[in-house]
Parts: sequence; structure tokens; C-alpha cells
Amino acid sequence: MMGHLSTRAGTADNVWYDRAALPEHCFGTSRQFANPYTYGGDPLNYVDPTGMWAGGVGLVVSWDEQHGWGFGVGAAAEVGRYGINTSYMFHQDGSNTLDLGVEAKIPIQTPYIYLEINIGLGFSMNSYTGAVLSSHGGACVGEVGNCVGVDQGGSLYFDRGGGFQGMTVYTEVYMQYAGEARISTGYEAGLFGAEGRGMYAGVSGYGLHAELTHLDGGADAVEANYGYRHQFNIGEYDSKNGMHFSNTAKTIGGLFALDVNQSILAMSWQLISRFTWESIQTAFGLGIGILASEMGVVEDVSYERGATILRYDPKHPIMRLFKDRAFTSGPFIAGHRDRLTRDEDDILGHEYGHALQSRLFGPGYIVVMILSPISAAVSKEHMNMFIERDATERSKRYGF
Repeated sequence: MMGHLSTRAGTADNVWYDRAALPEHCFGTSRQFANPYTYGGDPLNYVDPTGMWAGGVGLVVSWDEQHGWGFGVGAAAEVGRYGINTSYMFHQDGSNTLDLGVEAKIPIQTPYIYLEINIGLGFSMNSYTGAVLSSHGGACVGEVGNCVGVDQGGSLYFDRGGGFQGMTVYTEVYMQYAGEARISTGYEAGLFGAEGRGMYAGVSGYGLHAELTHLDGGADAVEANYGYRHQFNIGEYDSKNGMHFSNTAKTIGGLFALDVNQSILAMSWQLISRFTWESIQTAFGLGIGILASEMGVVEDVSYERGATILRYDPKHPIMRLFKDRAFTSGPFIAGHRDRLTRDEDDILGHEYGHALQSRLFGPGYIVVMILSPISAAVSKEHMNMFIERDATERSKRYGF
């Protein structure tokens, strides 16, 4: 049924359709890089604001009702305000998909309003369902990262033999937050035998998407579509800093970071403990670290004495909720960039003490992970709790 084919390009809430994934699917993950010359320098467009160029490669993971789980590789490049991306996916249903996309994002800053113009073209070819050629264009008004806009576009559909199957056109309005989260509603019509979505409303962000549609052509049923697609960038090359690993790759690498000041026996236990005795908090810390990195919250990742330090960007919108807090889960220490320092408060040393507690208590450390943030939220004497004093003293005895 043609209603399950792609209808537009350029927004994450439609990636369950067979359509070309435009650069935002790949370039969005580049927000993890702290270098201002890469995409993170522009929180709405996530393109190079200096006219320099950059490129990245990564692993793509997806899920939708039609194809099931999908895994593949992706690559993206940007020059100034223009981007191009490609990916190749292997799906659970046995099909393969090739995606190609190009997009231009043009910001216009006036004394009164911020305006962004978006234009995109995409091509997607699935080995089972055929090919889709999509285009879109629109404008967004508001401020950098937060705006309200209008988008229009359409798609042409072809079967595996190249035969024309019809086309769809759509118009929608949307609201965007933090350059990623999006709420949209619109109408799509089908032409030349294709069935459009009719009225639809959807939400998307950080790879997840969900949409309700009332199919065009007189259909009474309301359908729900949902899924996931995200590229986890592994490395990037840009014209300013050359080749560097992404914060996500560094976070994963933290699983194998060791305290080289210790004996071989101690280092061996440190590594084994993460995958056995501390496996629960290690998995939780790794998951939170990857999520924060992919959301663009992580500004820097470093290793100290076997611990992985994730310093958060205080300018990211989500930091309004977490402010200057820090936490430790297994060998992963995360928090506000200015909080994780070795000044007279030595919060970093204190959090390292929690990492040592994790190694000692094993699964029992989960109790600390639950009680500590509750105590910090309700009590001004939080740091005087036994477990908090023990973390500070334990770190000092360790020589951190």
C-alpha cells in the first residue's frame, strides 16, 4: 500500500518510511564534538559556521515495523552551510537500503527575528520495496535552536524494476526545540495512484519518532507509526583539527581505561570487575554517557586513573535541569564542566571515591546511586553523610 511509502525528506519523524534520510540523521550526531569549528558551533543548523569543512563516519542503528532492526554504516560531510550524507543498512527482514541526501540550511539573522531556510533532496532504494526520490523546502522563525516553521515537499515512488508508482505532496507546520526535538502536524495528498497520509501529527527527537495518520482517500482508520534511527559517529575529520574520535567512541573506550599506576593484578581486577562485579552500574554509566554524548551534552571525555570523566557543556539546554550536579556510575564520572575540577572542593576527587566504592561494593553500590541524589536534593548536609565522607576519604587514601 502506497500509504506506507516515503512522503517527505528532512525530518526524523518519517524515517520508518522508505525514503532517503537527509543529512540531519547523520549530522545530528556530530553535536558531540566540542570543537567550535564543527557542527556544534551552530546549535540549530549544526553545520560549520566558519566556511570550513568536516566529515564523519559511524554506525547506524534503526528499527521500524516494516523492516525490523537495521544495522549499517554511514558517512557525512559538510562544507559551509551545505551537507551530504550516505548510509547503507542491512535489515532484519533481509532487505538492504541505500540512502543518499543533500541539504542546505541558510540562517538569516535580522535585528528583529531569526529566520532559517531549509532545502533538501533525498534518494532511498530498498531491495524489497523499490526507490523513493524526495525533496522539501521550508522556513523556521524564532531563535537559534528554538523556532516555529512551515515545511513543504513531496516524493516520487518507483518499484524495483523502475516503474513509476505515484507521488505524494505535503504541507506541515512544526515547532523545534534545542535544534533536535520536534512536534509537527500537516496534510499529505497522494497523486497518480499513490495514497497519502492525509492528516498527520508526529513527534521526534534524538532518533526516536512517533506519528498518528488518518490515511487519505477516504480511509477511516487512524494508523500509528513509530520507530528509531540514529547514527553513532565514531570519528571525524575537519579542516581545523584533523582526525579525532567522537565523544561517544571515547566513552565506549572508557570500558578499557585502567589505572596504570597499579600492579598488573590490580589492573586485571579493575577490568574484570567492570564486566562482572560492577556490571550493572557499568552498563548504566555507559548508557547514560552514550546518550548524553549523542544529545550533544558532553563537551569533553578524558581518562584519569582508570576512570572515564565526561564533562558536560553548561550551555546545553538540558543543563538547566541538572545545573552543577555530578554523579558516578561504575567507572564513569559525569557532571558540569566547571564542577569536575581539582580545586579546593575537589569534586572530581570526591566522585572518584565513589568509583572506588563501586569497585568495593559491587551490586551493593546501586543503593548509593539511589540514595545519594535524593539526599543531595533534600538535604544541605548531604556531604556530611557517611557514604559521602567515605568517598572523599577513600579517594585521598588511594592517592587520587
